[in-house]
Amino acid sequence: MTAQIDVPVLMLLGLTGAAVFYWDIRYLRIPDWLTWGGWGTGVLLAYQRGLGPLVDFLGGSVGAFFFFFLVYHLYPGGIGGGDVKLSGLVGGLGGVGGWFFACQTALLSALLFLVFFPSFRETRKIPFGPFLWAGGMIAWFVLSGGPG
Repeated sequence: MTAQIDVPVLMLLGLTGAAVFYWDIRYLRIPDWLTWGGWGTGVLLAYQRGLGPLVDFLGGSVGAFFFFFLVYHLYPGGIGGGDVKLSGLVGGLGGVGGWFFACQTALLSALLFLVFFPSFRETRKIPFGPFLWAGGMIAWFVLSGGPG
């Protein structure tokens, strides 16, 4: 049995991811319109599917948001506020059972990047948004059974 492609969620991930890559790599910031817009769209997509998916989205969103909010305050300068807000969308897509997996995947992908490109961290700040988005994308594919 194969999973159905969830086109609206895939579009949300694709469009948000492309914008996150562009803004965070170019400007080292993720604008509010992108984080809140993506999160709001995620809430609407979850609401469209019923109360259960909405509660799952909101639970995962809150879990990831507070995890990165804690990281933001424990390690000032390590990640930015845009990363914290983007984690709400990423956690929501992972849901209650998958937000931590999405966060771990994001952190692991950033660590692997530093291992393979150590000179990058000495020359400039590392935009974490693309890694966070990639972690959410990987988690969504793994936890949803993947497309088709």
